[in-house]
Amino acid sequence: MAYYNLGHAYYRLSLYKDAIEAFKQAIRIDPDFANVHGGLGYVYFLSGDRNSALDKYKILKDLGYTNH
Repeated sequence: MAYYNLGHAYYRLSLYKDAIEAFKQAIRIDPDFANVHGGLGYVYFLSGDRNSALDKYKILKDLGYTNH
C-alpha cells in the first residue's frame, strides 16, 4: 500500500517517471492489486505510452476489475 500511495503522490505532482517506478514496485509486492494496475495504466497514458497503458487495462480485465 505504501508504494501505491507514493505512486499516487508522484502522479499528483506530475512526476510520471517516479510514479511509474513506485507503481511497478507495488505490483512486484502484490501483482493482484487492481488499483495499482489502474494507476499505472493511467500514468502510462498521461506520459504518452499508450501500448503500456493498454496492457495494464487488459490486466485489470483479467483480474475481473469493474468500475461500477
